[in-house]
Amino acid sequence: MRHQSPRFGVVLYFAPEPADEVLNHLQIRMKSLMPDTLFWPGGIQPPKDQWPAPPFVAFGEEESPLKVLPVPDEGYLKEFGRGVTPEMAAAIQGTTKAVRIVLVSTSGQALPLSRQFARVIHDVANRTEAVVWDSETRECFSVDAWRDLRLKEWTENDLPVVSRQTTVHAYQPFQKSPLLRAITLGMRKFSLPDLVVEGIPQSHLRSVGSLLNLVSQTLVEQPVIASLDDAEFRLDQIKVGAVREKLRSGMEPNATGEIRLRLVDVDPMEGDPANGIVRLEFVHGSGRSDTERQNDLLGRLWGTRDSLLDVDITDEIEAASALARDRLAALGPAFRNGGLKGSTLYVKGPFLHDDLSDVEWMWIEVQKWTADGELFGLLMNDPVHVQRFKAGSQVKLRADQAFDYKLVKDDGTEEGNETGRLMRLQQKDRAAD
Repeated sequence: MRHQSPRFGVVLYFAPEPADEVLNHLQIRMKSLMPDTLFWPGGIQPPKDQWPAPPFVAFGEEESPLKVLPVPDEGYLKEFGRGVTPEMAAAIQGTTKAVRIVLVSTSGQALPLSRQFARVIHDVANRTEAVVWDSETRECFSVDAWRDLRLKEWTENDLPVVSRQTTVHAYQPFQKSPLLRAITLGMRKFSLPDLVVEGIPQSHLRSVGSLLNLVSQTLVEQPVIASLDDAEFRLDQIKVGAVREKLRSGMEPNATGEIRLRLVDVDPMEGDPANGIVRLEFVHGSGRSDTERQNDLLGRLWGTRDSLLDVDITDEIEAASALARDRLAALGPAFRNGGLKGSTLYVKGPFLHDDLSDVEWMWIEVQKWTADGELFGLLMNDPVHVQRFKAGSQVKLRADQAFDYKLVKDDGTEEGNETGRLMRLQQKDRAAD
């Protein structure tokens, strides 16, 4: 899985002048921390055919006005600045220069040299009072944030907590489909491809993020994969204890802690990192559709919390359900017009038993809401009495048949599911009796 050209590039910005001479301090720190790595003042855009043999650290400066190395604007820094205060973000807009420093190493040296390079950059940024742009992850760091996120949590044998060195971008690539795409950035510094998962329901995003952490950590620790068509990843094989325990803390009691995936080299999409891209595919899961197979494997890996509530539908619950239908109907125009973007809407609706004797009430993640009131989405759990569907199945129901709804907003707050609250109270009262 190794990439042929591991690179780790940063840009230093100042507010507005460096507090000390950058080049001199860089050479001093390299001599101390990276004595066997060549220093090469090749400029900010040296032709590749002029590069020396790796490993080397390339250095270049651009004076203001910046054309090649522009400063990220304050809006970008508000979202992707790590420890960068509004005052710092405003101050570096007037930087007099940008300094690009790039480590080009070899596959066998990628881990130890990345660690030492991050230390060099910290010391130089601290001495010159710079803000650090990580070109691989597209984030900007204060000196303190760089220390906390890039220097801490390495083991003695140069194994990092990979999620501290990389980032994941998740977004909706196609306007006509609500499914998301999640891709890592930063794996190139470890001589590895970046990883992508496609076709993700909003409700799976957290599980997929944990999966990307599991796979990326495994590849950094053990980059040799026996079979790309049937690659196994196991939580208990993670060597860095902090990573293993953090991932384990999010597991349910019925989790297996292991998953089998197919790894496929794919062409990059616009905006992807300048690196090899490997897609994780869920072909070994059970189900007829991609979302069913994805749900099956993620459910087994991290575990599930499906439960059936044995409750009586009281007048109070019926009233709460009727109110929920009214509130759900009021959300329709906003959902169809994109006003709920960033939020996830779940609706509980009826599904006819296979023997036609009754209905089973189940939640769906709504992906489409037509003007005539039909909801299309993904089933959130495996049915008991409706064997034609499983979790992740594409299903539909009518909004006016909903029993309840739940809206999870982009800030993590929720509204709805009042019937669920009443049902839990009823069960609690029964248990007390």
